[in-house]
Amino acid sequence: MRLRRAPLLFGILFAVIAIPRGALPQKAQDADVHELERLETVWNEAHEHGDADTLETLWADDLEVAVPQMPVLTKAESIRFMRSGRMKFIVYRSSDIHIRTYENAAVVTGRFAANANNQRARTVGRLALHQNLHP
Repeated sequence: MRLRRAPLLFGILFAVIAIPRGALPQKAQDADVHELERLETVWNEAHEHGDADTLETLWADDLEVAVPQMPVLTKAESIRFMRSGRMKFIVYRSSDIHIRTYENAAVVTGRFAANANNQRARTVGRLALHQNLHP
């Protein structure tokens, strides 16, 4: 009877060893991914609602924002711009989000679509790629 169990035990042991590390459940990594997905939603909703206070808490102190046909903005300049009401987002949505986590950092890439009304009541639309590094 012991000999019949040996192949079964060897098969189970081999299956456990042969499974790549990334295939095993990683609760911490999954929790990080879910938190980054939640923050992506918070980011989008804050833009749509013009919530500069929320964006100020999300953005790093050394944030730089580059928008075509505008100078590069610092965090402080971006917050002032959001609070000015010169641009009101109608739609600000992410799609095709890919999250890669590392030991103490993550990279989030994807696309976003934004439609906004500017001061002159013109609607501005944009589909672009984005990449965020989360230390």
